[in-house]
Amino acid sequence: MNPIQNILVVLEANSTSQPALERAKHFAEKHPCQITVRLGANSRSAEINPNSTLNFKQQLENNCLDYIHQFTQPLIDEGFNINISLGWEDNSFEGIIHHAQETQAQIIIKSSKHHNKLKSFLITPTDWHLLRKSPLPILLVHAANPLKPTKILAAVSSMTTDEEHQILDLKVIDYAKSLSEMFHANLQVINAYTMVPLGLSLDGSGFYQDEYCQDLQQQLHRKTLNLTRQFSIPDSVVETRQGEVHQVIVEFAEEQKIDLVVLGTIARQGLSGMLLGNTVEQILDDLECAVLTLKQDGFESNLV
Repeated sequence: MNPIQNILVVLEANSTSQPALERAKHFAEKHPCQITVRLGANSRSAEINPNSTLNFKQQLENNCLDYIHQFTQPLIDEGFNINISLGWEDNSFEGIIHHAQETQAQIIIKSSKHHNKLKSFLITPTDWHLLRKSPLPILLVHAANPLKPTKILAAVSSMTTDEEHQILDLKVIDYAKSLSEMFHANLQVINAYTMVPLGLSLDGSGFYQDEYCQDLQQQLHRKTLNLTRQFSIPDSVVETRQGEVHQVIVEFAEEQKIDLVVLGTIARQGLSGMLLGNTVEQILDDLECAVLTLKQDGFESNLV
């Protein structure tokens, strides 16, 4: 992982705290960098006085800047390099991604919250749009997160055999190890995989042979160790578990009291993504800790 020199922080529109900005501050404390703070201007439109003599856009701009400055001024006073950006786009996620690319940001940090599943089915949350369409790493943090991670989890899946997934797993491990060194945090690695049944029983459920299950787990664990040993990660912190991938990751993270989960995502779009949901989106809604997602190299968002 290259040193992070440019961060884009997405502010919450109506909040007394900004966990994403606090997390960016801790990155900047470890390595000096530029922090660009972005707020969607239309998100503050309800705060505008209809009786003012100023035109609506000018009122809105003034209101947004005053709101931003209450969070950024203390950091500026401490000597941090802060830029401010207002987004006027109707689709906020597109504006966020375009601005991140224009400013050559290396990571986007945003506060997140748990999403209502029915509402998310009808209206895709901004967080999910970013996870699916941003080529940049996305760090989503909850308000209750510890600001400095003490336990970091790299989640991989060595069940996949294609080169794209294998390269992405290496990227995840590299990024997680770099962050663990930056924040002096403990690193763990989980290889989560879903067992494919050998056949179907009379009731339609799958059946497995114990010997087959054990051999497969040992084989996948060896594959994972081949990855982690490239980064001098001790074998003792690497584990392989079978089950639904998102459930394995969530359960392990909760057991180990993980503060930050790092994982890769091959973005799924279209009808299958809408109906089934990406693994990372399910993990995000089930975990209280921060989640950092990485895309495969060469991913393009295809935004206009």
